[in-house]
Amino acid sequence: MSSYKKIKVGLLGIGKMGSFHAKTLPNIPGISFKGAFDLDQAKLQETAQLLNFKPYTSLDSLLEKVDAVIIVTPTTTHLSLGSLCLEKGKHVFIEKPLAATFEAAEKLVVLAKEKGLILGVGHIERVNPAFSALEEAMHKELLLKLKIHRQSPFPERMAQESVVSDMMIHDLDLALHLAKCNPKEIVILDKKGKPSCLDKVEVKIFFESGLVATVLASRLHDSKERKVWATCESHNFEADLLNKTLKIGIPPDTANLHPLDASKMEELPIRSYDQLTREQRLFILSIRRGDSLCVSGEEAAKAVKLAEEIERLATC
Repeated sequence: MSSYKKIKVGLLGIGKMGSFHAKTLPNIPGISFKGAFDLDQAKLQETAQLLNFKPYTSLDSLLEKVDAVIIVTPTTTHLSLGSLCLEKGKHVFIEKPLAATFEAAEKLVVLAKEKGLILGVGHIERVNPAFSALEEAMHKELLLKLKIHRQSPFPERMAQESVVSDMMIHDLDLALHLAKCNPKEIVILDKKGKPSCLDKVEVKIFFESGLVATVLASRLHDSKERKVWATCESHNFEADLLNKTLKIGIPPDTANLHPLDASKMEELPIRSYDQLTREQRLFILSIRRGDSLCVSGEEAAKAVKLAEEIERLATC
């Protein structure tokens, strides 16, 4: 990649996740990190001094200097900021979710296609080493059942955002990616919290292929848990996305598809890497190749659509 002209990248948003991007961007081959913009100029100046990047006082001045942007701002701004950057001919990477609604997500997808630009989305669990190893191990297996748990204690941040759009959307993307087809039926198994801001949702999704996925997201748990259990014809798998481990075992009762006791499973080796760095590399490689190697706008829009439908059913 060193033989190519470097791609000039700007960062929009310098909150917690934006700061992570600012730390890793300068180390990505093929990138020239030009700096960042944020409406909170005091916070921007402070972070720029700490991480040694150029702060911009206006969005337009930053966009004049870059070929691509990474947007790490509140979800409600994704449509306006994403559209503005795409209209100005910039490749765009947006942290999940792609947009606040499926309608807004579709508008971004259509605009990126019209402009011939890359629209990538930061569904970071897709590049989790444990999930990547799971995909590789399951390559020739017929997937029959999925169970995904994402649980944590109640966070101070995003207290007004539903657990579906905040947490579950990660796993809806994983389920859609593994299913490789559309859902045909959704059943709400459990829910807790206010209708305007759910804190726990468990859902069963029936896919067109026959795959059944049970997905649980909760911020009412005592500790953190991020696990994927996959039941296939020949093997069971347990991917721990938090601790980056993958276990394999032979189902004791294939007919009933009972999950294995973890103690009876063998741990498989996993290649370790930094997920955010990998996302950034894939975005840059996508720009060079002209096709999306990161999670595409189309894929991310499907996750938003599924999340919207689950929200609707859970708040009826």
